[in-house]
Amino acid sequence: MRTYQQALTALIIAAFALTCVATAQVDTRMAKANSDVKVAESENLFVIGEKDYRCFRELDCLKRNRELIDKGLNIKFNGSNASDLYVLQGESRNEKIYAEYNSRGLLMHGYLIRTNVKLPAEIRNTLDEIGYSDWRVIGNEVEIVNFDRKSTEYKVVLQKDDEVRVVHFDRKGVPKRAI
Repeated sequence: MRTYQQALTALIIAAFALTCVATAQVDTRMAKANSDVKVAESENLFVIGEKDYRCFRELDCLKRNRELIDKGLNIKFNGSNASDLYVLQGESRNEKIYAEYNSRGLLMHGYLIRTNVKLPAEIRNTLDEIGYSDWRVIGNEVEIVNFDRKSTEYKVVLQKDDEVRVVHFDRKGVPKRAI
């Protein structure tokens, strides 16, 4: 059992040895809604893509997925047969990942958070429609819970003069709440 855990730990660590290769690039021709945010323009800059989400639901899939291993993600993996819980953590410049797995290697809870991403057109359009066309986007965050794209939620931080607001959207650009 210990050899399996060591091998799995080594595999997961190798799978997440993210380097500075995933640095964000800024497109100076961004839409107005992204004007004040240094945005990761290309999905290629993110280490974990939508097609990878399924694999993060089971440790065995991560172990077999050569493509994820070759991406070189940087994570910490903690677990033992005594704890019945395995924890996966990692981050890159614009991504954070956390997941808890049971003793069978199945996902119990997890999330992927990306910061300062290019906002989808639906969200940029909705911001204009709901009265934020003259506000500046000063930051944003997208969270994917349990590696399920349907759970994707965006948090957009807006500023106008000295006032700051946070508006939440679902993955389709529908506003959820404002703070």
